[in-house]
Amino acid sequence: MDSHVVLFLTNAELSQANVHLAVAYELLLRPGYDVHIASFEPLRDEVDMLNAAIATLTPTSPANSATFHRLAGATLKEAFAQHPELAAEHLRAPGFGIRATAAYKGLIPVTLALWDNGADYLTIYHSCVGAIQQARPTLIAVDPFLAPGIDACQVTNSRFCLLSPNTFLEHIPSLRLTKPWKYPQINSGFPFPVPLKLILPNIYLLIRLIFALRSAPVCKSLEQFRNANGIPGPTPSLLNTQLRRVPCLLPSRRDTDFPCSIPSNFTCCGPILRPYRPITEENPTLATWLARQSTVLVNMGSHVTWTPLETARFAAGLKTLLAHRADIQVLWKLARAFPDGQLLSQHSMEGLETIVKFIQNDRVKVLSWLPVEPISVLQSGRVVCMVHHGGSNSYHEAIRAGVPHVILPVWLDTYDFAARVEWLGIGVWGSHRTAPIVDSGDLGAALMRVMASSESAGMMQRAQRIANGLGTEGRVVACEKIVEMVSKTLGK
Repeated sequence: MDSHVVLFLTNAELSQANVHLAVAYELLLRPGYDVHIASFEPLRDEVDMLNAAIATLTPTSPANSATFHRLAGATLKEAFAQHPELAAEHLRAPGFGIRATAAYKGLIPVTLALWDNGADYLTIYHSCVGAIQQARPTLIAVDPFLAPGIDACQVTNSRFCLLSPNTFLEHIPSLRLTKPWKYPQINSGFPFPVPLKLILPNIYLLIRLIFALRSAPVCKSLEQFRNANGIPGPTPSLLNTQLRRVPCLLPSRRDTDFPCSIPSNFTCCGPILRPYRPITEENPTLATWLARQSTVLVNMGSHVTWTPLETARFAAGLKTLLAHRADIQVLWKLARAFPDGQLLSQHSMEGLETIVKFIQNDRVKVLSWLPVEPISVLQSGRVVCMVHHGGSNSYHEAIRAGVPHVILPVWLDTYDFAARVEWLGIGVWGSHRTAPIVDSGDLGAALMRVMASSESAGMMQRAQRIANGLGTEGRVVACEKIVEMVSKTLGK
Protein backbone atom coordinates (compact mmCIF):
# COMPACT_ATOMS: atom_id res chain seq x y z
CA MET A 1 0.00 0.00 0.00
CA ASP A 2 1.32 3.43 -0.95
CA SER A 3 2.01 5.81 1.90
CA HIS A 4 0.07 9.03 2.24
CA VAL A 5 2.45 11.97 2.45
CA VAL A 6 1.84 14.66 5.06
CA LEU A 7 4.14 17.68 5.16
CA PHE A 8 4.51 19.84 8.28
CA LEU A 9 5.64 23.34 7.34
CA THR A 10 6.71 25.33 10.40
CA ASN A 11 8.99 27.91 11.94
CA ALA A 12 11.89 26.47 13.91
CA GLU A 13 11.14 28.16 17.25
CA LEU A 14 9.60 25.63 19.64
CA SER A 15 6.88 28.10 20.65
CA GLN A 16 5.48 27.49 17.14
CA ALA A 17 6.99 24.13 16.22
CA ASN A 18 6.02 22.11 19.30
CA VAL A 19 2.47 21.47 18.07
CA HIS A 20 3.86 20.28 14.71
CA LEU A 21 6.36 17.94 16.36
CA ALA A 22 3.61 16.61 18.64
CA VAL A 23 1.21 15.79 15.80
CA ALA A 24 4.03 14.46 13.60
CA TYR A 25 4.94 12.06 16.42
CA GLU A 26 1.40 10.75 16.56
CA LEU A 27 1.20 10.35 12.79
CA LEU A 28 4.50 8.44 12.71
CA LEU A 29 2.93 5.82 14.98
CA ARG A 30 0.37 5.02 12.30
CA PRO A 31 1.17 2.77 9.34
CA GLY A 32 0.67 4.10 5.87
CA TYR A 33 1.86 7.67 6.44
CA ASP A 34 5.04 9.25 5.14
CA VAL A 35 5.84 12.25 7.34
CA HIS A 36 7.93 15.19 6.15
CA ILE A 37 8.89 18.26 8.20
CA ALA A 38 10.11 21.43 6.48
CA SER A 39 11.69 24.05 8.69
CA PHE A 40 14.89 25.95 9.33
CA GLU A 41 18.13 24.30 10.39
CA PRO A 42 17.68 24.84 14.18
CA LEU A 43 14.78 22.36 14.16
CA ARG A 44 16.79 19.54 12.62
CA ASP A 45 18.02 18.24 16.00
CA GLU A 46 14.45 18.15 17.32
CA VAL A 47 13.38 16.10 14.29
CA ASP A 48 16.30 13.72 14.87
CA MET A 49 15.18 13.29 18.50
CA LEU A 50 11.63 12.70 17.30
CA ASN A 51 12.84 9.93 15.01
CA ALA A 52 14.91 8.41 17.79
CA ALA A 53 11.89 8.40 20.10
CA ILE A 54 9.79 6.64 17.47
CA ALA A 55 12.54 4.06 16.93
CA THR A 56 12.52 3.10 20.63
CA LEU A 57 8.77 2.37 20.40
CA THR A 58 9.18 -0.05 17.48
CA PRO A 59 12.39 -1.99 18.25
CA THR A 60 11.25 -5.19 16.49
CA SER A 61 10.19 -3.62 13.20
CA PRO A 62 11.59 -0.99 10.83
CA ALA A 63 10.90 2.37 12.40
CA ASN A 64 8.93 5.00 10.59
CA SER A 65 10.79 8.30 10.52
CA ALA A 66 10.22 11.88 9.46
CA THR A 67 12.12 13.34 6.52
CA PHE A 68 13.56 16.78 7.22
CA HIS A 69 13.63 19.51 4.57
CA ARG A 70 15.81 22.51 5.37
CA LEU A 71 14.35 25.92 4.63
CA ALA A 72 16.78 28.63 3.61
CA GLY A 73 16.53 32.24 4.79
CA ALA A 74 16.25 34.00 8.12
CA THR A 75 14.46 32.17 10.92
CA LEU A 76 11.70 33.83 12.90
CA LYS A 77 14.20 34.56 15.67
CA GLU A 78 16.72 36.01 13.22
CA ALA A 79 14.04 38.14 11.57
CA PHE A 80 13.04 39.50 14.98
CA ALA A 81 16.68 40.36 15.66
CA GLN A 82 16.77 42.45 12.48
CA HIS A 83 14.17 44.76 14.03
CA PRO A 84 15.50 46.59 17.12
CA GLU A 85 11.94 47.62 18.00
CA LEU A 86 11.10 43.94 18.50
CA ALA A 87 13.82 43.34 21.10
CA ALA A 88 12.40 41.97 24.32
CA GLU A 89 12.94 45.16 26.29
CA HIS A 90 10.98 47.17 23.70
CA LEU A 91 8.22 44.61 23.40
CA ARG A 92 7.76 44.83 27.16
CA ALA A 93 7.95 48.61 27.32
CA PRO A 94 4.48 49.83 26.20
CA GLY A 95 2.46 48.30 29.00
CA PHE A 96 -1.28 47.81 28.73
CA GLY A 97 -4.53 49.77 28.63
CA ILE A 98 -4.45 52.88 26.45
CA ARG A 99 -0.67 52.54 26.33
CA ALA A 100 -1.23 49.55 24.03
CA THR A 101 -1.42 52.00 21.14
CA ALA A 102 2.38 52.16 21.27
CA ALA A 103 2.46 48.50 20.24
CA TYR A 104 -0.11 49.13 17.52
CA LYS A 105 2.01 51.74 15.76
CA GLY A 106 5.14 49.66 15.32
CA LEU A 107 5.26 46.24 16.92
CA ILE A 108 2.16 44.61 15.47
CA PRO A 109 2.63 45.79 11.85
CA VAL A 110 6.27 44.70 11.88
CA THR A 111 5.29 41.34 13.38
CA LEU A 112 2.78 40.80 10.56
CA ALA A 113 5.41 41.71 7.94
CA LEU A 114 8.41 40.24 9.70
CA TRP A 115 10.49 39.26 6.64
CA ASP A 116 10.01 42.74 5.24
CA ASN A 117 13.29 43.03 3.35
CA GLY A 118 11.68 41.02 0.56
CA ALA A 119 14.73 38.96 -0.34
CA ASP A 120 14.43 36.83 2.79
CA TYR A 121 10.72 36.39 2.19
CA LEU A 122 11.33 35.16 -1.36
CA THR A 123 14.13 32.84 -0.24
CA ILE A 124 11.84 31.18 2.32
CA TYR A 125 8.95 31.07 -0.14
CA HIS A 126 11.03 29.31 -2.80
CA SER A 127 12.39 26.88 -0.17
CA CYS A 128 8.82 26.02 0.84
CA VAL A 129 7.82 25.51 -2.79
CA GLY A 130 10.86 23.25 -3.22
CA ALA A 131 9.90 21.16 -0.17
CA ILE A 132 6.35 20.80 -1.50
CA GLN A 133 7.62 19.71 -4.91
CA GLN A 134 10.02 17.18 -3.34
CA ALA A 135 7.55 15.70 -0.86
CA ARG A 136 4.46 15.89 -3.10
CA PRO A 137 2.19 15.82 -0.07
CA THR A 138 -1.44 14.86 0.04
CA LEU A 139 -1.88 17.41 2.82
CA ILE A 140 0.23 20.16 4.36
CA ALA A 141 -0.08 21.33 7.97
CA VAL A 142 1.33 24.85 8.02
CA ASP A 143 2.29 27.23 10.82
CA PRO A 144 0.07 30.34 10.48
CA PHE A 145 3.08 32.52 11.40
CA LEU A 146 5.07 31.23 8.43
CA ALA A 147 3.53 33.52 5.83
CA PRO A 148 5.89 32.46 2.99
CA GLY A 149 4.80 28.87 3.64
CA ILE A 150 1.12 29.76 3.30
CA ASP A 151 1.93 31.59 0.06
CA ALA A 152 3.72 28.46 -1.18
CA CYS A 153 0.68 26.30 -0.36
CA GLN A 154 -1.66 28.64 -2.19
CA VAL A 155 0.49 29.22 -5.28
CA THR A 156 1.14 25.46 -5.71
CA ASN A 157 -2.59 24.83 -5.20
CA SER A 158 -1.82 22.40 -2.38
CA ARG A 159 -4.38 21.17 0.12
CA PHE A 160 -3.42 22.57 3.50
CA CYS A 161 -4.63 23.23 7.02
CA LEU A 162 -3.40 25.57 9.74
CA LEU A 163 -1.84 23.95 12.80
CA SER A 164 -1.38 26.56 15.50
CA PRO A 165 -0.43 26.82 19.19
CA ASN A 166 -2.74 29.84 19.57
CA THR A 167 -6.37 30.34 20.58
CA PHE A 168 -9.74 31.31 19.14
CA LEU A 169 -9.14 34.98 19.85
CA GLU A 170 -6.13 35.14 17.52
CA HIS A 171 -7.73 33.05 14.79
CA ILE A 172 -11.20 34.61 14.73
CA PRO A 173 -10.42 38.33 14.29
CA SER A 174 -14.12 39.14 13.92
CA LEU A 175 -14.54 38.57 17.67
CA ARG A 176 -12.60 41.71 18.54
CA LEU A 177 -13.71 43.55 15.41
CA THR A 178 -17.48 43.14 15.75
CA LYS A 179 -17.83 42.73 19.51
CA PRO A 180 -15.55 45.30 21.17
CA TRP A 181 -18.14 45.53 23.95
CA LYS A 182 -17.24 41.96 24.89
CA TYR A 183 -13.75 40.89 23.79
CA PRO A 184 -10.68 42.87 24.95
CA GLN A 185 -8.33 44.23 22.30
CA ILE A 186 -4.85 42.75 22.10
CA ASN A 187 -2.35 44.13 24.63
CA SER A 188 -5.16 45.98 26.42
CA GLY A 189 -5.17 43.94 29.62
CA PHE A 190 -8.92 44.54 29.85
CA PRO A 191 -10.91 41.76 31.51
CA PHE A 192 -13.47 39.54 29.80
CA PRO A 193 -16.20 40.45 29.26
CA VAL A 194 -15.13 44.07 28.88
CA PRO A 195 -16.65 46.08 31.78
CA LEU A 196 -19.05 48.90 30.90
CA LYS A 197 -16.55 51.59 31.89
CA LEU A 198 -13.92 50.16 29.52
CA ILE A 199 -16.07 49.64 26.41
CA LEU A 200 -15.29 53.07 24.94
CA PRO A 201 -11.52 52.72 25.59
CA ASN A 202 -11.70 49.25 24.02
CA ILE A 203 -13.41 50.69 20.92
CA TYR A 204 -10.78 53.42 20.79
CA LEU A 205 -8.03 50.78 20.80
CA LEU A 206 -9.78 48.90 18.00
CA ILE A 207 -9.93 52.05 15.85
CA ARG A 208 -6.27 52.79 16.51
CA LEU A 209 -5.29 49.22 15.63
CA ILE A 210 -7.24 49.25 12.35
CA PHE A 211 -5.72 52.59 11.39
CA ALA A 212 -2.21 51.40 12.28
CA LEU A 213 -2.51 48.26 10.18
CA ARG A 214 -4.01 50.01 7.17
CA SER A 215 -1.38 52.74 7.15
CA ALA A 216 1.67 50.65 8.05
CA PRO A 217 4.42 51.14 5.41
CA VAL A 218 6.06 47.76 6.17
CA CYS A 219 2.86 45.85 5.42
CA LYS A 220 2.24 47.76 2.18
CA SER A 221 5.80 47.44 0.92
CA LEU A 222 5.98 43.69 1.58
CA GLU A 223 2.67 43.09 -0.19
CA GLN A 224 3.81 45.10 -3.22
CA PHE A 225 7.14 43.24 -3.29
CA ARG A 226 5.39 39.88 -3.21
CA ASN A 227 2.96 40.85 -5.96
CA ALA A 228 5.81 42.18 -8.14
CA ASN A 229 7.56 38.82 -7.77
CA GLY A 230 4.63 36.70 -8.86
CA ILE A 231 2.93 35.99 -5.51
CA PRO A 232 -0.67 37.21 -5.79
CA GLY A 233 -2.99 38.63 -3.16
CA PRO A 234 -2.35 40.13 0.28
CA THR A 235 0.39 38.91 2.60
CA PRO A 236 -1.04 35.94 4.54
CA SER A 237 -1.97 36.69 8.13
CA LEU A 238 -4.68 35.75 10.60
CA LEU A 239 -6.42 39.00 9.65
CA ASN A 240 -6.94 37.92 6.02
CA THR A 241 -10.35 36.74 4.86
CA GLN A 242 -8.59 34.32 2.49
CA LEU A 243 -7.67 32.05 5.44
CA ARG A 244 -11.05 32.04 7.13
CA ARG A 245 -12.27 28.87 5.42
CA VAL A 246 -9.04 26.94 5.74
CA PRO A 247 -9.26 24.03 8.23
CA CYS A 248 -7.65 25.10 11.49
CA LEU A 249 -6.40 22.89 14.34
CA LEU A 250 -6.07 24.64 17.70
CA PRO A 251 -5.34 23.68 21.32
CA SER A 252 -8.35 25.73 22.44
CA ARG A 253 -11.53 24.13 23.74
CA ARG A 254 -14.78 25.65 24.87
CA ASP A 255 -13.94 24.95 28.51
CA THR A 256 -10.42 26.41 28.30
CA ASP A 257 -11.16 29.64 26.43
CA PHE A 258 -13.49 32.60 26.24
CA PRO A 259 -16.99 31.64 25.10
CA CYS A 260 -17.60 32.30 21.41
CA SER A 261 -19.22 30.95 18.29
CA ILE A 262 -16.73 28.57 16.68
CA PRO A 263 -16.61 28.34 12.86
CA SER A 264 -17.12 24.90 11.33
CA ASN A 265 -13.59 24.79 9.90
CA PHE A 266 -12.07 24.80 13.42
CA THR A 267 -11.12 21.66 15.29
CA CYS A 268 -10.89 22.16 19.06
CA CYS A 269 -8.15 19.68 19.95
CA GLY A 270 -7.29 20.51 23.54
CA PRO A 271 -3.64 21.04 24.56
CA ILE A 272 -1.39 19.82 21.72
CA LEU A 273 1.68 18.68 23.64
CA ARG A 274 4.65 16.55 22.79
CA PRO A 275 4.81 13.18 24.55
CA TYR A 276 6.88 12.99 27.69
CA ARG A 277 8.25 10.39 30.05
CA PRO A 278 7.52 10.46 33.79
CA ILE A 279 9.86 12.70 35.75
CA THR A 280 11.17 9.66 37.62
CA GLU A 281 12.54 8.34 34.31
CA GLU A 282 13.56 11.67 32.80
CA ASN A 283 15.49 12.97 35.80
CA PRO A 284 15.45 10.88 39.00
CA THR A 285 17.41 13.54 40.92
CA LEU A 286 14.87 16.25 40.17
CA ALA A 287 12.05 13.77 40.86
CA THR A 288 13.46 13.12 44.33
CA TRP A 289 13.60 16.87 45.03
CA LEU A 290 10.03 17.40 43.78
CA ALA A 291 8.78 14.57 46.00
CA ARG A 292 9.85 16.43 49.15
CA GLN A 293 7.18 19.15 49.14
CA SER A 294 4.46 20.78 47.09
CA THR A 295 6.15 22.89 44.42
CA VAL A 296 5.56 26.18 42.64
CA LEU A 297 7.04 26.06 39.13
CA VAL A 298 8.27 29.39 37.69
CA ASN A 299 8.81 29.29 33.93
CA MET A 300 8.73 32.58 32.03
CA GLY A 301 9.49 31.03 28.65
CA SER A 302 12.52 31.38 26.42
CA HIS A 303 12.09 35.04 25.43
CA VAL A 304 11.85 36.71 28.86
CA THR A 305 15.14 37.53 30.57
CA TRP A 306 15.63 39.17 33.95
CA THR A 307 17.93 41.98 35.03
CA PRO A 308 19.23 41.91 38.62
CA LEU A 309 16.59 44.50 39.62
CA GLU A 310 13.75 42.46 38.08
CA THR A 311 15.14 39.33 39.70
CA ALA A 312 15.17 41.07 43.10
CA ARG A 313 11.55 42.16 42.76
CA PHE A 314 10.47 38.67 41.83
CA ALA A 315 12.47 37.08 44.63
CA ALA A 316 10.87 39.41 47.17
CA GLY A 317 7.46 38.34 45.95
CA LEU A 318 8.40 34.68 46.32
CA LYS A 319 9.64 35.34 49.85
CA THR A 320 6.13 36.41 50.91
CA LEU A 321 4.79 32.95 50.07
CA LEU A 322 7.81 31.03 51.36
CA ALA A 323 7.68 32.79 54.72
CA HIS A 324 3.97 32.05 55.09
CA ARG A 325 3.92 28.43 53.93
CA ALA A 326 6.77 26.27 55.17
CA ASP A 327 5.41 23.32 53.16
CA ILE A 328 6.07 24.97 49.78
CA GLN A 329 9.21 24.89 47.64
CA VAL A 330 9.98 26.69 44.36
CA LEU A 331 11.55 25.51 41.11
CA TRP A 332 12.55 28.66 39.21
CA LYS A 333 13.81 28.65 35.63
CA LEU A 334 15.64 31.97 35.58
CA ALA A 335 17.06 33.38 32.36
CA ARG A 336 19.36 36.22 33.39
CA ALA A 337 20.05 39.36 31.34
CA PHE A 338 23.48 40.90 31.88
CA PRO A 339 25.63 43.24 29.78
CA ASP A 340 27.53 41.60 26.93
CA GLY A 341 30.73 39.95 28.01
CA GLN A 342 29.65 39.37 31.61
CA LEU A 343 29.22 35.74 32.54
CA LEU A 344 26.19 34.49 34.41
CA SER A 345 28.41 32.70 36.92
CA GLN A 346 29.86 36.04 37.97
CA HIS A 347 26.42 37.21 39.01
CA SER A 348 24.72 33.97 39.99
CA MET A 349 23.30 35.37 43.24
CA GLU A 350 22.72 38.98 42.18
CA GLY A 351 19.11 39.88 42.85
CA LEU A 352 18.52 36.72 44.88
CA GLU A 353 19.79 38.07 48.20
CA THR A 354 16.33 38.18 49.84
CA ILE A 355 15.81 34.44 49.37
CA VAL A 356 19.38 33.23 49.79
CA LYS A 357 18.54 31.22 52.92
CA PHE A 358 15.79 29.39 51.01
CA ILE A 359 18.25 28.61 48.22
CA GLN A 360 20.83 27.36 50.72
CA ASN A 361 18.37 25.03 52.43
CA ASP A 362 17.19 23.83 48.98
CA ARG A 363 13.62 25.09 49.27
CA VAL A 364 14.26 27.23 46.19
CA LYS A 365 16.04 25.67 43.23
CA VAL A 366 17.14 28.24 40.65
CA LEU A 367 18.12 26.86 37.23
CA SER A 368 19.06 28.65 34.02
CA TRP A 369 17.24 25.93 32.09
CA LEU A 370 14.99 23.00 32.93
CA PRO A 371 16.67 19.62 32.41
CA VAL A 372 13.32 18.13 31.34
CA GLU A 373 10.25 19.31 29.47
CA PRO A 374 8.02 21.54 31.67
CA ILE A 375 5.08 19.17 31.19
CA SER A 376 7.12 16.37 32.76
CA VAL A 377 7.54 18.51 35.89
CA LEU A 378 3.90 19.61 35.86
CA GLN A 379 2.63 16.04 35.56
CA SER A 380 4.77 14.87 38.46
CA GLY A 381 1.81 15.42 40.76
CA ARG A 382 3.91 17.70 42.97
CA VAL A 383 3.30 21.08 41.29
CA VAL A 384 0.51 23.11 42.89
CA CYS A 385 0.94 26.39 40.95
CA MET A 386 2.69 27.57 37.82
CA VAL A 387 3.97 31.12 37.42
CA HIS A 388 4.44 32.03 33.77
CA HIS A 389 4.33 34.91 31.29
CA GLY A 390 1.12 33.94 29.53
CA GLY A 391 2.56 32.12 26.54
CA SER A 392 0.13 29.76 24.85
CA ASN A 393 2.30 26.67 25.31
CA SER A 394 2.81 27.40 29.02
CA TYR A 395 -0.90 28.04 29.49
CA HIS A 396 -1.92 24.79 27.82
CA GLU A 397 0.71 22.75 29.68
CA ALA A 398 -0.70 23.98 32.98
CA ILE A 399 -4.25 23.35 31.71
CA ARG A 400 -3.38 19.72 30.89
CA ALA A 401 -1.77 19.27 34.32
CA GLY A 402 -4.73 20.80 36.18
CA VAL A 403 -2.54 23.40 37.90
CA PRO A 404 -3.60 26.97 38.84
CA HIS A 405 -1.76 29.88 37.23
CA VAL A 406 -0.13 33.13 38.28
CA ILE A 407 0.40 35.02 35.03
CA LEU A 408 2.83 37.92 34.60
CA PRO A 409 2.03 39.17 31.08
CA VAL A 410 4.75 40.93 29.14
CA TRP A 411 3.37 41.74 25.67
CA LEU A 412 0.54 41.34 23.17
CA ASP A 413 -1.54 38.16 23.62
CA THR A 414 -0.01 37.31 27.02
CA TYR A 415 -2.45 39.86 28.50
CA ASP A 416 -5.31 37.80 27.04
CA PHE A 417 -4.13 34.73 28.94
CA ALA A 418 -4.10 36.71 32.19
CA ALA A 419 -7.72 37.69 31.52
CA ARG A 420 -8.49 34.10 30.50
CA VAL A 421 -7.39 32.48 33.77
CA GLU A 422 -9.30 35.06 35.81
CA TRP A 423 -12.44 34.50 33.72
CA LEU A 424 -12.16 30.73 34.19
CA GLY A 425 -11.36 31.11 37.90
CA ILE A 426 -8.16 29.04 37.64
CA GLY A 427 -5.58 31.69 38.43
CA VAL A 428 -4.74 35.36 38.76
CA TRP A 429 -2.91 38.12 36.97
CA GLY A 430 0.07 38.73 39.21
CA SER A 431 1.09 42.19 37.98
CA HIS A 432 -2.25 43.91 37.47
CA ARG A 433 -1.02 47.40 38.36
CA THR A 434 2.48 47.41 36.93
CA ALA A 435 2.75 45.00 33.94
CA PRO A 436 5.02 44.35 32.21
CA ILE A 437 7.04 45.24 35.32
CA VAL A 438 6.75 42.81 38.22
CA ASP A 439 6.04 44.41 41.59
CA SER A 440 7.10 42.35 44.59
CA GLY A 441 4.04 43.28 46.63
CA ASP A 442 1.60 42.44 43.83
CA LEU A 443 3.34 39.16 43.07
CA GLY A 444 3.39 38.18 46.74
CA ALA A 445 -0.32 38.97 47.05
CA ALA A 446 -1.10 36.96 43.90
CA LEU A 447 0.83 33.94 45.15
CA MET A 448 -0.92 34.15 48.51
CA ARG A 449 -4.29 34.42 46.78
CA VAL A 450 -3.65 31.26 44.75
CA MET A 451 -1.85 29.32 47.47
CA ALA A 452 -3.06 30.58 50.84
CA SER A 453 -6.50 32.16 50.70
CA SER A 454 -10.17 31.28 50.82
CA GLU A 455 -10.07 31.14 46.98
CA SER A 456 -7.22 28.62 46.77
CA ALA A 457 -9.21 25.40 46.99
CA GLY A 458 -11.74 26.59 44.42
CA MET A 459 -9.02 27.49 41.91
CA MET A 460 -7.39 24.10 42.30
CA GLN A 461 -10.71 22.27 41.98
CA ARG A 462 -11.68 24.15 38.83
CA ALA A 463 -8.23 23.60 37.27
CA GLN A 464 -8.40 19.88 38.01
CA ARG A 465 -11.98 19.62 36.76
CA ILE A 466 -10.95 21.15 33.42
CA ALA A 467 -7.97 18.80 33.16
CA ASN A 468 -10.11 15.76 33.97
CA GLY A 469 -12.55 16.74 31.24
CA LEU A 470 -9.97 17.00 28.46
CA GLY A 471 -10.06 13.34 27.54
CA THR A 472 -8.04 12.36 24.47
CA GLU A 473 -4.66 14.06 24.07
CA GLY A 474 -4.82 17.07 21.76
CA ARG A 475 -2.09 15.72 19.49
CA VAL A 476 -4.22 12.60 18.91
CA VAL A 477 -7.31 14.67 18.11
CA ALA A 478 -5.28 16.78 15.65
CA CYS A 479 -3.72 13.68 14.10
CA GLU A 480 -7.12 12.04 13.59
CA LYS A 481 -8.39 15.22 11.91
CA ILE A 482 -5.39 15.18 9.56
CA VAL A 483 -6.08 11.51 8.75
CA GLU A 484 -9.69 12.44 8.01
CA MET A 485 -8.63 15.30 5.72
CA VAL A 486 -6.18 13.02 3.88
CA SER A 487 -8.94 10.47 3.30
CA LYS A 488 -11.29 13.14 1.97
CA THR A 489 -8.58 14.49 -0.32
CA LEU A 490 -8.04 11.02 -1.76
CA GLY A 491 -11.78 10.50 -2.10
CA LYS A 492 -11.88 7.59 0.32
